[in-house]
Amino acid sequence: PNLIPVKVDGATKEFDLFGGRVGFLTFSVEEESPAAAALESKVMCLSRATVGSPVALSQVLLLEAMEDEGIEAEIERVRAELRRRYRALRAALDGVDHSLLRPLPFNSGCFALVEIGESVGADADAVRHHLLEHHDTGLIAIGERFLRIAFCSVEESALPELVDRLERGVRELAN
Repeated sequence: PNLIPVKVDGATKEFDLFGGRVGFLTFSVEEESPAAAALESKVMCLSRATVGSPVALSQVLLLEAMEDEGIEAEIERVRAELRRRYRALRAALDGVDHSLLRPLPFNSGCFALVEIGESVGADADAVRHHLLEHHDTGLIAIGERFLRIAFCSVEESALPELVDRLERGVRELAN
């Protein structure tokens, strides 16, 4: 009786509005009840004290999207495109030399992480710089041995070439 379920959603997950920073809290209490009023007041105070103001543009875009009758079809179109890109990247990564690059598990979201093999002898930032300077390829270094691939922003047809450049660049540094 002293627990209140809370559902947390956001525009990123529900509407593929990456960077939108708009979220939703749904409490399992009766609307217009004293409990609802108290929770609303507490959340508003916490938000003002810790989160800051969301960007108005994100709020306007999200409101327009929520009122658009075709939004579900648009969301599905985007997700289908991400699934195709995921499959293309997954297939390309399956063919790499795993002593140089080891793909970590990922889904059809937006990003994949690959681990640079210990035998390469170069850290992720050195690989990132080499790829940018010699292969016109930009990736994000994370820690000492990981590179993040943002496949959400790469055309499906370009993903095999991206992986080829990545493997070639890592191989050059390993030699």
